[in-house]
Amino acid sequence: MKKKVILAIVCPLLAVVVAAAGFGYWYSSNTEPTDSHLPPTQPIVEQLESVLPAIPEEQIYMKGEMELSWMTDPSDTEKILSRASDAVRVRVLSAQKPLFVCETAGIPHIPLKVQILEVFSGDIKPGTQTVYFPGGSVTAEQYVKHHPSSAEKAGLLNFSKNELKKMYIEFSSEMDFDLKKNAEYVFLLLKDEFVPGEYFVLNGAYGTFHDDMKNVKSQKELKSTNAGKAKGANKGNIGNGQNKPVQ
Repeated sequence: MKKKVILAIVCPLLAVVVAAAGFGYWYSSNTEPTDSHLPPTQPIVEQLESVLPAIPEEQIYMKGEMELSWMTDPSDTEKILSRASDAVRVRVLSAQKPLFVCETAGIPHIPLKVQILEVFSGDIKPGTQTVYFPGGSVTAEQYVKHHPSSAEKAGLLNFSKNELKKMYIEFSSEMDFDLKKNAEYVFLLLKDEFVPGEYFVLNGAYGTFHDDMKNVKSQKELKSTNAGKAKGANKGNIGNGQNKPVQ
């Protein structure tokens, strides 16, 4: 039985390459063709796959649409930059299964393995690193451990441990973005005090930009890459919040 709920997230300080299948045309003739005879050509665009595999619909027990409360406009790229500790250009290599990496977080995060190609500002080192992107689907077993009260109200305590491992709770919000494997992005990161040494993509999609420095969600341009001097995150600053119990 699938359930759809609204998960209200309070975030007090939250301030594709789509490959259109391009076709190339090839023309031959016994006569020398002229430009007027040639049909228009389009470049072939490499299609990139999502970094996270899709979960079969039948394994999703419950879907949660998270309502976020923002103190400042999340599409204000300069505000996000001022709260970031690092600004980097990366290539996304792979992803691990989402998990509740931060105890104060109401939502899971996706561990991304990235190759840091360029450090615009901040102390993070170039090379292969793990950064965390908010959102994703967790197993019902994880949800029970992190949100026992909500899990009980959702009827999850009626299932066995083996069943819970095969069921998923899907979290979705406006911070989501379908990151592509091997694609390059500019990330605004925050080094979080609650999880020492780890870096989070600040506000998810709102802290993610294409190579042209346009935000993947709002399309607003990032005019500077001078990250602020933020040394850590207060509760909610990395895109976290408190999850109200599922009714």
